[in-house]
Formats: sequence, C-alpha cells, structure tokens
Amino acid sequence: MRVLIVDDNDDIRLSLRMVLEDADYLVSEAADGQAALDILIENDEPLLIVLDHHMPRMNGPELLQHIDQHPALARHRAFIFMSAVHDPMADIAPLFARLPLSILQKPFDITDVTDLVGRLAEAIAAPVAAYEHSAYGPVDGDLSS
Repeated sequence: MRVLIVDDNDDIRLSLRMVLEDADYLVSEAADGQAALDILIENDEPLLIVLDHHMPRMNGPELLQHIDQHPALARHRAFIFMSAVHDPMADIAPLFARLPLSILQKPFDITDVTDLVGRLAEAIAAPVAAYEHSAYGPVDGDLSS
C-alpha cells in the first residue's frame, strides 16, 4: 500500500516516512495541497493520504474540498487529517459524510499513526482486491456517476 504524506514541515514528513517505511509501506511526499493534488490527478492507484491542516498554496481542508468535488480522486483512497487546531471539525465536518476521513490530533503518538494507517490500509485494500479478482475485473472509464 502506498501512503502519501502531505505536510509543509520537512521534519514531520521525514519522521512519518521513516516510521511508515519501517512498517513496509511505500511512501511518497508532497509539501502542500497543490503538490498532493497533482499527484492524485496523475495517479489513480489505491492510496492512503496523510495530510496536514495548515499548509501554503492549498491547505488540507481546501484539498479535501477539491477531492470532494471530483469523486474520481477519492476512489480507492482514504484520508487522515492531521491538525493541531483544537476543533478541526469546523473546517471539514461536511466532508465526513462523503469522504473516508479520519482525524489525527497533534501532537500525536507515533503508534497512533501506525495503528490508524494500518486499519485504513486494510479497509482500502480489501475492496480493491475483491473487485480485481471478481468476474467483472477492472473497468476502464469514469464510474463516479
């Protein structure tokens, strides 16, 4: 399973990368929401996105809103929203009904990250594997409607 870490803090990206690679995840990075969006548009593989709240160019809530408006970008993906804001729900509450979204409050314990990533990676992988091995097989084209 590939994990995309989206955070403007180099140290946080490096720490998360090291921990997740040690847990055998393939890790990519983006320094802001716009760079992450570019990766999501170019690549439709199953992906777990760990993203920060506050970033330059495009912040976490803006990225999630864009993904919500383009459902194909959310297919076979899940999102972990990291925030140091006391109540991050104010910015993303409406998105919970439409996106596979979890919140990770900063500061966090690294085992909380690995546990959550593990649970979400399993949730993403199971339906994808079942579909790819079904009689229907993969389908080309946009299935968002």
